[in-house]
Parts: sequence; structure tokens; C-alpha cells
Amino acid sequence: MENTPILVRNSARIVTRLGPQSDGARVIASIAIIIAYIGVFIPLYRLAGTDVLQLALALVVAIGYLLGFWPGLLVGLLSFPLNALLLKIAGEDAWQVMTRPGSLQIAVLVLVLGAILGGLRDVGEQMKKELEARKEVEEARRESEERYRIVAESASEAIFTVDEESRIVFANPAAEVIFGYPIAEMLGQDFAVLVPDKNGSSGSPAGAVGANGKGSIAAMRDRWQRGEFSGRHKGGGEIPLEISFGEYSKDGRHSFTGIVRDITERKQVEAALRDAKDAAERANGAKSEFLSRMSHELRTPLNAILGFGQLLEMDPLEGEQKESVEQILKAGRHLLTLINEVLDIARIEAGRLSMSPEPVKVDELMKETWELIRPLASQRKITMGPGSSLDACGKYVIADRQRLKQVLLNFLSNAVKYNRDAGSLEMACSEPQPGVMRIRVSDTGSGIPADRLPHMFIPFERLGAEESGIEGTGLGLALSKRLVEAMGGKIGVDTKVGIGSTFFVDFAVAEGPVERFERISDALSEEEKPEEVPAKQRIILYIEDNISNFKLIQRVLSYRPGIGLLAAMQGHIGLELAAQHVPDLILLDLNLPDMHGSEVLEQLHENPKLRNIPVVVISADATPGQIQRLMTQGARAYLTKPLDIRQFLELVDETLKGLEV
Repeated sequence: MENTPILVRNSARIVTRLGPQSDGARVIASIAIIIAYIGVFIPLYRLAGTDVLQLALALVVAIGYLLGFWPGLLVGLLSFPLNALLLKIAGEDAWQVMTRPGSLQIAVLVLVLGAILGGLRDVGEQMKKELEARKEVEEARRESEERYRIVAESASEAIFTVDEESRIVFANPAAEVIFGYPIAEMLGQDFAVLVPDKNGSSGSPAGAVGANGKGSIAAMRDRWQRGEFSGRHKGGGEIPLEISFGEYSKDGRHSFTGIVRDITERKQVEAALRDAKDAAERANGAKSEFLSRMSHELRTPLNAILGFGQLLEMDPLEGEQKESVEQILKAGRHLLTLINEVLDIARIEAGRLSMSPEPVKVDELMKETWELIRPLASQRKITMGPGSSLDACGKYVIADRQRLKQVLLNFLSNAVKYNRDAGSLEMACSEPQPGVMRIRVSDTGSGIPADRLPHMFIPFERLGAEESGIEGTGLGLALSKRLVEAMGGKIGVDTKVGIGSTFFVDFAVAEGPVERFERISDALSEEEKPEEVPAKQRIILYIEDNISNFKLIQRVLSYRPGIGLLAAMQGHIGLELAAQHVPDLILLDLNLPDMHGSEVLEQLHENPKLRNIPVVVISADATPGQIQRLMTQGARAYLTKPLDIRQFLELVDETLKGLEV
């Protein structure tokens, strides 16, 4: 449009401002003009001196003006046959009229004028569209600038624009608040005045300006990556900042616009949180240390109280004396239980309670716990109810066997203590959802009021039972909850006042160790199955309280007929069997009911007769620290559950073969 002649552009502007503005209106107006032309052609022609080509000129001018270049040109061409037809209708010789002197020149002029008028209309329409588009772009630009201005002025973060020499060319009001400089004073300054380089320089960033300022662009890109920086206030103080810059270029010039956020408050909160965390850890450590010391300090006098109390109980005593001794022993044992439970809760909270999750056969464990609680139940004539069924309990769950046993004993103990005389309790299992086993213990006691349920698992909270005269510490359920959750399970209760309560735990169902061995036993190669029995019988002692794990080792060692296997389900029994039989190899679990496996290993090494027996630890605890401690303490190897059968057999073969050398 810049090369269009001024006359044509002005004519186009005039044309676009006249006449109908919509396409539909122009078409209707054009049809009306054609109809009017046809209607008045003959009457006008009959007038003396009328030139039909001048009439055609008027038609072409009007249509070209209304519809544009191509319609105007088309009408100019069609005006010749149209006029010829109309002249024929009027009774004239159309060819003579059309070829009169001067008519041809006028006809050409008609075509040219039609084309010019149509072209002017097209040019005008195009200019109008361009002007409207430019107006819209300009309006959008102004709106964008206004929005940016509002955002920049109202933002709580500082917004800067710096050029490729790191000079500040824009700053918003928030920058004044953060850095203390007026905007006018910041403009033109090196941005490093506000945010020095990390090496402490307050001048231009590393990689100073080279030719045409290009040398600093790479430095700007490298320096102002998103991150945390230290700013400098006008008053001299340091300001922790978070900066994020974006780059853009125009006409070969690079600029960087970014957001600078004062993170002083966030840093203070983080520091306060770190201090609080450190203080909590110190307090937790102090608490654990205190409890450990208190455990020692309390157990020492308790040892004397219970020890001499039991000696007195063995002597012939009169009625009141005997009753007094029984009360001493009863109170002492109660205090010992309380100490143990408090220490367990403290260890769980401190994350120091040792856990060995492994497949545990539920029905075996439930039978074992019931046998332990049966004498207490018999005293109150409490029996196993008709709803008891272990049919659905013949599966394995992933749990620490000793800790799960502790939880179930707590459930059964409460079901006996808080039951009515001659009542009943029930033990059963179900699967509330696929892959989850629920173990339930129900009683026929008085139930628990709904308003006391929120306090169910709070330490030392006995839910009103302290007024009943029934002994208890209020720690059993609190400890059970923490143990279950530490093992990855879920604990809950269903209760109805006057009817009874049902306590339950949910654990993930697992594949049993024997079943797992049977599933993979076909993979054992023929080399691992001996062809003949060794001449000398070897003895292996397995100290393990989980029957399923013992059965697994028993099945695996069936591939070694020359090996005899001894079993001990408690640490002290294992030590006695070791002293009695002096086995060739000892397999040792860590979580035993009476002592930790590390204590067994320690006592084995203290006995000159047993210290040279190789000991292989088999545990579900796979933490590197635990493994390192036991290996340092003298274990020959440390195998984790579930066992790698080939690895186990290779270790057994290698260990026993080494004894022959």
C-alpha cells in the first residue's frame, strides 16, 4: 500500500465511505439498478439526442462502485449485448446504433471506468481492513502494556529488566521496598550493585562486555539461572533472594526480564523448622537415653525385689506372710511389665525398635497364643465361643512373628480381663478384601462407650477401667497400635455397649516359605542333589521360633541326607543344645522370644567350647547397619529372608567342607 499513488488512495478512502457497507446491501442495490436501467432504457432512448452508451456508462459506474473490480468489468462487458437486446426490443437496428461514430471509444471508456471504479472499491476495502487490523493490534498492544504495568506495579516481588550489559532499564515499585533504592536511582545502574556476584564482586558479571556488548550475554545467561542469591540493601544489609530471569531479543539487542523474590521470611521459617527438628531430635535422644538409664536403674532394684520375693515364696510362710509376699511379687511383676511396655513405645517413636517382617503362619500363632492365655481364662471360666474358627487362618501374613504374637496376647488378655465371668471369647479370620487377612478376637464384656473410643489407643488411658479394680497399665493397646503400624498393618475395634468388643488387625497375605520352596524346588540342578550319603554325619542347630521357617530349612536340607538338624525355639535352649551336642554349624534367627540373636552370638563366643562353631545369621532384617554389626560380632555369614535356596546350600556345603580340612 505504500507504493499506491496518493490520488488513488484518497479516492479509495472516499469510495469506501459512501454507499451501502454490507455485501448483501450492495448486491440488492446492484440488482435494483439493473432493473431500473432496463425499465427506463426504452423511454429515454425515444428522447431526442439520447446516447444509449451513456446510459450503459451510468450502469457500469454504479455497479463497479458497489461491487468492485471484477463485477464492474463484467457489467461493462455485458452492457453491449444488453443494450443490443434492448435496442432490438425498441425496434431499432442495434448494430447501427452500437457502431455509430464515437460509440466504440465510449464503450472502451465504459470498460475502463468500470474497472477503475471496481479497483478503487477493492483498494478501499483492503485499506479499510488493514486500518481496522492495525487498530486492533494497537489496541491489543495498549491493553497488554496496561496489564503488564498493573501486574508490575501491584506485584509483591521485584521485577527488573536489564540489558545485555547488565544495566537496569526497568524496575517496579516492589524493588524499592526490597532494596531500599528509589526507582530513578536504580535505572542505569549495574544489576550487580543490587545482587553481587557469588564471588563477592559488585561490578559487571564474569565475562565482561566485549565488542558490541556481546561478551556479557553468555555471562548473563550463566549467572541468572533460577536459584537463590544474596542481595544487598541500600542500608548495607544482606537479603536472601530467589531470582528467575527470562531472555528476549529485539533488533539484535538482548534483554533479560526477571522476578526477584525476598525469601527472608521463608529462610527464617526454614531455620526455625531446622532448629525445632534438631531440638526434637535432641529431646527424643535425651528421652531415649533417659528411658534406657531408667530401665537399668529400675531393673536393678526390681531384680532384688523379685529375686528375694521368690526366695521368700519358697519358704514355709504363715497366711498373712504368704499373702504379703504374693502382693510384693505381683506388684513387682506389674512394674516390670510397665517398664517393658514404656521402653517399647519409646523405641518405636525413636525408630529404634528392631523389626523382622517375614511370612508368619496365622493359625499356628493363634493356637500358640491361646495356649498361653488358657490358664488365665480357666480361672474365670471363660471358654472359646462357638464363633471361633481357625479354618480361614491357615495362610501366611507379612509380620514380625514376636511382635504379632505380642499384639494377639494383648487382645486375648484384654478379652479375658474385661470379660464377664463364665463368658466366652472368639478367635477367627476373614479376608475383608483380596490379599488382606483380618485376625479377630471378640469378647462378651460390657463394651466400650462411643465417647471413649477416640481415647482408645492413647498411652495410660484405661477408658474408665481404672475404677473397676481390674489391673492394667493402659499401655497395651497403645503399644499394640504402634507395633501393628510399624509392621505395615492396620488395627481397629468394633464394640457395642452391653454386648462386647471385637479387636482386629489386618495384614497382607503372603506366600509361605515352604510353599515358596516347593514352587521353585524343581529349579534345583542335579548337582545340588547328592548321590550318596557322606560318611560322617554332620549336625546343624537351627535357633528359630518360627515353625514355618524351621520346616523350610528341614525341607531344603533334605537335599543333604548326611546332615542332622536340631531345633531350638528360644535362645537359652539353643545355647543349652549347642553346649550339649557341639554342632558343626549354627543357623541363628535374631528376633527370639527370650533374647536377641546378637546376645546368643555373644554368649557362643564367650564359651571356649563353642566359640569356633561357625554361625550363619538368617533374618528378615536386611538393614546394612544390622548386617555390619553382626558380621563384626563374629557371624560367618548373614542371609536375609526370603532365602536364596542355592546360595544357602552353597554356603552350607562350603562351611561343612571347610571343617574337613
